[in-house]
Amino acid sequence: MAKKVLIFFPHPLKKNFGGAYTYLYHLKTAFQSKEVELGFLSDLVSFGGSANNGNRQSVLKKLLKLFVSEKLIYSNRISRYLKAISVIPFRKELEKINYHAYDAIHFHETVDIWRYHYLLEGYKGKIVLTSHSPKPYHLELLEDVFGLSRSQISRHTYKKLEMIDVVAFEKADVIVAPCEEALEAYQSCWPVFQQVMEKKTKTFIPTGIDMPKPSASANDTRINLRIPENGFVVCFNGRHAKVKGYDLMIESATHLLDKFPDLHFLITGKEDDPSMMKHERWIESGWTEKPEDFINTSDLVIVPNRQTYFDLNVLLALASGKPIVLSETGGNKYFRQFNSPAISFFDMDVDNALTEAILKAFTNKEKLAGEENRKIFQQHFTLEKFAEAYKQFYLSL
Repeated sequence: MAKKVLIFFPHPLKKNFGGAYTYLYHLKTAFQSKEVELGFLSDLVSFGGSANNGNRQSVLKKLLKLFVSEKLIYSNRISRYLKAISVIPFRKELEKINYHAYDAIHFHETVDIWRYHYLLEGYKGKIVLTSHSPKPYHLELLEDVFGLSRSQISRHTYKKLEMIDVVAFEKADVIVAPCEEALEAYQSCWPVFQQVMEKKTKTFIPTGIDMPKPSASANDTRINLRIPENGFVVCFNGRHAKVKGYDLMIESATHLLDKFPDLHFLITGKEDDPSMMKHERWIESGWTEKPEDFINTSDLVIVPNRQTYFDLNVLLALASGKPIVLSETGGNKYFRQFNSPAISFFDMDVDNALTEAILKAFTNKEKLAGEENRKIFQQHFTLEKFAEAYKQFYLSL
């Protein structure tokens, strides 16, 4: 009898959305096994769009800020947020599912175990967790969503926020991550992590993706973007957020663009605020469902995350045969083992290190070759290898 595994991710899967959305899209596309019956929650429940939990303050809140301590305001704001996300959407549909029929249930966000674990009362199978967050989810909420630090909220509020990750990791039997390095920020930023993980089984499965198929030639993309054929294109793809190193890209561009007229910065990804960088060769393309088109037209791909889990942009660049510059952090460190001449690293603790790395690549552009990177992709990160590794893992549970 085939093992039955449920992928518990309460969202529709998307090819180029990032994170668990894209990770699971690729897994679903590739997974074929008679020995493991893999089911997806998104096939059992029709999930709509999520509510917009914006943090824009009302006029009343701005007035209150004059009379109430900021710590109290921020703590109340987070408490309301936690109350809002604890409301169970699609409750009736979720409660109709017979979870006990599955040998394992694989969660892909810690907040989902925290929010939905009541559904698994009496469950005897294995609970598996892959977090996908570059750092503990509660710290990502606090620092990157709310833009706050621990000192700006009450200790009680922080503990409530932290329970998202505490509950998730305590209830999980097995933790799956792409590599040991992906958990670096959990170990360094969250002292509780080591204690929670003491009796947990860890399994490492490197991510795989489909070979990217650009919808346009590199030359056509350059023509559309008004980039000359001989221009040197540095590409960044991702959220315009500090955790992604977007500010480091701006810093480097500020130093380099006016000095080197052949240099172009091509920036894709969601633009939350108008860019602080204004230059004719700083090109913001905005959100795209075809990141491979922009990577394909570039000469160098930069992945400058401050913390990172296992960035899919690295795999896209490898598969496209492009040279890469990586920040030496988290899951990026995993790629050191391949000793590729087309993968270089920079230290974020050193001033202008990214600028120097880009400049080195630019001044040695005749020697740049990413073909070695394509070979690394084909040997280690194809969908077939990804799916096979997951099949063997599920069979071992």
